[in-house]
Order: sequence, then structure tokens, then C-alpha cells
Amino acid sequence: MNTLERMTGCLAVALAGLAACAGSEKVVLAEGGVAKAKIVIARRATRAAQFAAQELKWHLDRMTGAEWEIIELSNNRIIENGKWSPIYVGESEGTVAKNADFGSQQYKVEVRPGAVELIGFDKSDFAKVVYENGTNGVSGSGWPDLFDAQGTLYAVYDFLERDLGVRWTDSTDYGTYVPKKEPFILSRTKSGRPNSYSPLLWNERSAEAKAYDAIAYRRGGPKKSAAQKRLFLLRHRFGGDYGQANHSFYSWYDRFWKK
Repeated sequence: MNTLERMTGCLAVALAGLAACAGSEKVVLAEGGVAKAKIVIARRATRAAQFAAQELKWHLDRMTGAEWEIIELSNNRIIENGKWSPIYVGESEGTVAKNADFGSQQYKVEVRPGAVELIGFDKSDFAKVVYENGTNGVSGSGWPDLFDAQGTLYAVYDFLERDLGVRWTDSTDYGTYVPKKEPFILSRTKSGRPNSYSPLLWNERSAEAKAYDAIAYRRGGPKKSAAQKRLFLLRHRFGGDYGQANHSFYSWYDRFWKK
């Protein structure tokens, strides 16, 4: 088996919700802000699978506006009622593939009628993973080591990135792009220097944004041609509905301040 085996027919985020396709069969994952699928792991899941399930939930919650549930599979019959579709993460009773089917760093992404399967070769480590999503971001303990076998986690990241369009451009929330149904702002521009626009600079007053701006654009950062700048803006859907609303109300101070 190759390092990556893809068995996906199609997958797209549409206005009606999130759906995965396998041939002529459709697996509805979310619709109208409501999750129509659940993330399924084994009752005794590997550390990699536990963490992968939490990562999948974190991104899907933000992508769809739904609250995604992670369940431990104790009886395969619970998914046969047709009320919801399973997204299998790691080996469990419901998966076709098993951990032993894969070699080092191998994994599979599969969309089949009624289910999605994300699985790969994981280290035989079943310690408890703590994944906390607080006001200061995600934290926790028991996460997989960078050099542990974690094929299931690779499968989830591949699914998020290649099929759902998630992007991670740096280690902060500024650099995490989770696509929604449509652009969340109709006019996507900024005054001053649009050619140096970066998706990381959503809050230019933050320490991270200032540091990134200084390195990338002002102090010996890489030189960019006009074509490179234009292409970057196009790739990030810069523009949208044209409008100006910045320096419009300065006269209001004189006209209405005392009133």
C-alpha cells in the first residue's frame, strides 16, 4: 500500500451544508448548521486517534457552526439506523481497514456510501489524551510525540487540508484558515498597502501581527514582484464587493460634537 491511499469520490462545502460523495452516493455531514454525522473512535483508541478526533471536531465545529460529537464505538449497530453518518477516526469495529494493514507513515482517506474512514498506522499507545479548548486557545497533555507513528492523524489532516480546504499558515489563530460556506466579509480590502495584505494580519495591533509584518515586509524580507503580489491577493479572494468607508465622518466632529 502506498503512503497515501485516497478513495474519495468528491467532497465539497455547498450552501446547503457539507456533503461527501462516493460515486452516486452522498454522505451528508452537516446541513443548516446541524451536524448530520458523528466522529467515531474505538472505546480503546490509540493516542493518535484520540487526538485526531479532537482536531477534526475543532475544525468542523468552526467550519459548519454545528457542535460535533465524538462517540466511542461499543456496538456497530448504533450506526446502522440511518439517522446519522459515521466519520471513523482510527481503527474500530466499524472500519474496513485495520491498523495492521498499514506500514510506517501509511494511511487512508476513504469516502464510501454512508461513511467516511480516516485511518492509518498508529503507535500502540492508548494513554489518555487531554485536549482543552479554552479562551487562550487549545492546550492539553498526552498529545502524540512528533516522531510517534500517527498515520490516523495524518489522514485527518489530509482530509481537512485537501478535501475541506483548511490551511495553517503559521502557529497562531491568525494563520489558521477554516473555510465557511462563503466569504464572511463582502468587501475584503484594507487601506494603505493592499499589495502587502496577509491573512495573518487580521488584528494589526497584536504582537504576532507586528512581528510578522516587520519580518515579512519591512526589514529585509523577501522581495516580491508586482505579479507575485497580485497573484497572492487573487488566491486569497481579495476584493469582493467594492466600497469605501474609511475616512468618511471627520466633519461629524465639528457638526455634531457639542450636540
